[in-house]
Amino acid sequence: RCAPRRARAALPRLSAVIDGPHTYKMERLVVGAAWRRGLPATPNRQDALFLFSKGDGAVFNWDVCNDTQKFNHIRGQLKIARKAVLWSLLKRYHAAHPEEPRFMKNSWNLAVPEDCQEFVTMLYHQDLSDPHEVRFISKPTVGGHNGKDLRLLDNQVMAYLRDTFGRAGDCERRPRLIQDLLVNPLLLFERYVFSMRIFMLIARVRPLLVLYHDGYVRTTSTPFANDTNPQGRISNAEKVWDDHGADHPHFLMLPGLERHLRERGLAAEGWVASALRPQLKLCFRQVALATVAELDPSPAFFGVYGADFTLDARLKPVLFEVNYSPEMSEVVRKNLPDPQLLPRMWDEVLAIEEELLLARRQGGVPPAAAIDAIRRFELVYDELAT
Repeated sequence: RCAPRRARAALPRLSAVIDGPHTYKMERLVVGAAWRRGLPATPNRQDALFLFSKGDGAVFNWDVCNDTQKFNHIRGQLKIARKAVLWSLLKRYHAAHPEEPRFMKNSWNLAVPEDCQEFVTMLYHQDLSDPHEVRFISKPTVGGHNGKDLRLLDNQVMAYLRDTFGRAGDCERRPRLIQDLLVNPLLLFERYVFSMRIFMLIARVRPLLVLYHDGYVRTTSTPFANDTNPQGRISNAEKVWDDHGADHPHFLMLPGLERHLRERGLAAEGWVASALRPQLKLCFRQVALATVAELDPSPAFFGVYGADFTLDARLKPVLFEVNYSPEMSEVVRKNLPDPQLLPRMWDEVLAIEEELLLARRQGGVPPAAAIDAIRRFELVYDELAT
């Protein structure tokens, strides 16, 4: 999408290649990397298809493609990024690992007959007597970015669905995902729902290598109310955010979140390191192991994913979704308390992938412990070490 702008700016050419339905891989030959390091050119196309774009402006100018997500893609990753498919794969994973905690709320894909029947049966066992009580949320199974097309469903709507679907015997194969609503979310500044954008790097599919990176927190602009207005639950409002007119900050970093919770007496010092990160990493491990069989194991491709979480009143993470195209635009970077978070993380991603590329050229497949470039990333899962 940004090739014309890059050409006008005389920056290295970046080609977009469609390889399979709905799958885009942004690629660049590693000529620049090889030239700078005196390495021989590689005849291996898989190695050559390595995106080499530095976030420091030396090779890649962030301002040229500031609205385009700049990372490679793994074929099959829509199985991670589509909420309904991810739920189905996680449901299968938890059936095999019932002892592990669940981070995604119970969900029903109305386009799947088995889910539909389970959904209708569940409704017949619910107390729907209070017509204004809101306990479920409806999301599109495809699309619906930035909170669009979210619908909060009160008991009046749920009773209608129960009766309609019960009489028809099916859900008319509607492309909607119904989820249990988090009715007791933790509120920041005592009024606002928030989400945490946390990053997962699948550095290698086979053998699987998954890494974790801290992200940031973003709050809603509208105070929380347990009603059918979704605005009090949508936190990705940065493109319409006005800090000057707000009574609270939109962005926080994880240390800022911990500080806020400590001031309210809800968390102890070191909570992020001792409690939050281990749970987020466990969730990433589950997501990766549940979906890895759906991913193309070709070497040289990697994926940076932005997962959205919130916390319930007991500080337990709740997973909303995993995005294969996390926002890295100027509107986010310039307003983060740490504006270098995303460029720095991207540099580190490329350093890790370049080290893996060099190891492949030498016939090696290093475990995570042998990868020098892993700095601010933390290990989630290394198949070579299990």
